[in-house]
Amino acid sequence: MICVYCPSCGRQIPDDANICPYCGFQVRLLLQQAYPPPVKPQPSRPLSISIAAFLLALIGFLSVISGAFMFFAYIYISESGVSIPFFGQLLTTAMLPYAVEGLILGALFITSANWLWKCKKSGGYLAIMLLIIDMLSGLGLTASNSYFTPILLVGLALSLAILLLIALGWSSLT
Repeated sequence: MICVYCPSCGRQIPDDANICPYCGFQVRLLLQQAYPPPVKPQPSRPLSISIAAFLLALIGFLSVISGAFMFFAYIYISESGVSIPFFGQLLTTAMLPYAVEGLILGALFITSANWLWKCKKSGGYLAIMLLIIDMLSGLGLTASNSYFTPILLVGLALSLAILLLIALGWSSLT
C-alpha cells in the first residue's frame, strides 16, 4: 500500500481515494494532470533519404580533401620550377580555381546534406540544385576535354545515384 498525502491539508489518505475525506480536495484530478498523455512516435525517415544524406556528406568531404590537395599541389609545382608538358601545365593552372570551387562546393554539399538529413524540403531542393549544377559542370568539363579524369565520372555517377535516392525517398514520404 502506497502512502498518499493530500496536497491541500497534508493528511494521509487511502491510495484509492478520489477525494480527500478531511478537506474535500480532488486528489485524482491532480494525479491525472501530473502525468501527460503518451506522445505518438515520429514516423521514421526512409532508408533512401539516410543513404542520400550520407553520400552527400561523403562527396562534400572528398571534395574538400581533393580541393586542399590540388591547392597544395599547385603551390608545390609552381614553386619547384619543374618543366611539365602542356597538358600538365593546363591542369596545373586549373588547380587553384578547382581548389576554391572544391572548398566552396564541399561546404555547400555538407550544409545541404545536413538540411536533407533533417528531411526539410527546402534543404532537399537545395541539394538537388547543387547536384544538378555539379553534374552539368562535370559534363561540360568532360565535353571540352580540358579536365577528363575517371574521378570526374565517378563523381557524376554518385551525383546521379544521390538524385535517384532522393527521388525514391521523397516519393515514399508523400
